[in-house]
Amino acid sequence: MTLNEFLADPTRQIHDSYKLSMLTVEAAEYATGEVLLASVYRKLLLDIRDASIDLAKIPQLKDNLDRAFAQADPLFATAGVAETLLFEAGGVASPQKSGQQGLQPLRSLMPIVPEIARHACVIGRVRSRWNPGNLLMQVIGAGLDEMRGNELLSRLTDALLVTPTDDLFARFLADFLERAETSGGTLPKTRHRLELDDRRGFRGPASVDGLSPAERFCRDLDAVLGIKGQLTRRQWCVLLEAALRLGLATHVMWVCQANAICWQLALGAAHGQPIPDLPEIERKLWTSHRDGAPLIEIGRPAVPGIKRILEKYVAARFGLNILFCRLEDAGQIFPGVLGFDSGRGKSAAEGVREFLLHVQANRLSVDPQDPARWLQQTCSDLCDKYPSQLASTSGSTNNLREFVVYSLGQLKTTPPDRRSYDQAFLMTSDERSSHKPQVAQPGPAMLVFLAHACCQTQGDLPVSLEDFRLHLNDYGLHTPAGELLSGRLCFDLQNLGLVVDSPDAAGGRLLVRPF
Repeated sequence: MTLNEFLADPTRQIHDSYKLSMLTVEAAEYATGEVLLASVYRKLLLDIRDASIDLAKIPQLKDNLDRAFAQADPLFATAGVAETLLFEAGGVASPQKSGQQGLQPLRSLMPIVPEIARHACVIGRVRSRWNPGNLLMQVIGAGLDEMRGNELLSRLTDALLVTPTDDLFARFLADFLERAETSGGTLPKTRHRLELDDRRGFRGPASVDGLSPAERFCRDLDAVLGIKGQLTRRQWCVLLEAALRLGLATHVMWVCQANAICWQLALGAAHGQPIPDLPEIERKLWTSHRDGAPLIEIGRPAVPGIKRILEKYVAARFGLNILFCRLEDAGQIFPGVLGFDSGRGKSAAEGVREFLLHVQANRLSVDPQDPARWLQQTCSDLCDKYPSQLASTSGSTNNLREFVVYSLGQLKTTPPDRRSYDQAFLMTSDERSSHKPQVAQPGPAMLVFLAHACCQTQGDLPVSLEDFRLHLNDYGLHTPAGELLSGRLCFDLQNLGLVVDSPDAAGGRLLVRPF
């Protein structure tokens, strides 16, 4: 792609070298925790796309379910079991999302069992939709090597199935939904495996301490799979939703931040500065979210920080594509992969360093006078033409902002008193006002998930609140000291019975294992 071709439409196209790098991610949009879980069912078990789901047909499902119940026992024919099950509180009906338009708001259902995902758990009416299940594949591909990633996918696929070890209600629901609308064949339809494009963000052998959000998510997902047999299906699905919401959203933010870091490194290379060694590159990309540049701060408004990360991402995305195109125009196209290259056995950090060396060696092809300044100015001029992209109010950055905010935020419902339905959030606001900021304050189910995952990570050792803080750091969640000692987070952990005073912890507190 030439530079002029890119500049003609920079929001809709990217250079091939960028497209095949670790810096791209599934084009995420508005989603809730239930949408994420249902999309994983559709990807790993049902082999159908989110775009095919029509929420307007849920009443038709009720009629089919009525017939299935009547065939099983005539007494069911007049009992209104399907109506109660699908549409009333106490069944599998999800509360109505606030802000829906129209006289007949679209219904939705809890994704307790896979068959629910054939009929519900999408946003809006039938249209082109993104597939969160594809994002899950990328997150697992970035978090584990190919063999272990495929093993985790296989364990997740098996855990999602309804088996004789699930509770009676889950088995009852799955059985009659299958009778109501026979899909044919056993699940899963296909055993999915990681593709090459899913693994561009994999680090390779780690040489520095600390995990990326994807690496932490993969380990924590295993911890959730391991407790399925101890919980009801509904309880387990809530914890699985918490894991998906946190892992997928923080990975997207991490990729955005990685773009900004790579752009700054590329400008340094264009300026002729020394290229960092591999450990330094790895520290900048894979651990900066743990200390100097966190993604979200617990106890603080989250959206302003999210928007700052997206603003830097847009500028970096523009800048890197300008650089790739400029090099191609000069006949110096980058021959490697900016990311993990399994074909050549190169780690992602090695791929980044090769790219920086290539930029440094060909810097005068970018501009014979001052290549770094030329890149900055060209990028700045382009950003000035797309202020709404930088502000996250339109285009792909608006979609990314909505994905992060709504997947991590507590569900807003109509009526508002149903809001307590969502317990697996990371961010919440005052339900009485639509203008209150979204504060990063984990909900009860999110805290239970994180506490369990942290305890599993430590094995049989006692788990301190410092261990918990470091665990959150892997997701890019910065926890000020006061939050764990006397803040809202401390209060919530106490109320859930997740901390205990311990004289053996030098007057501190230990985390209590939830399971």
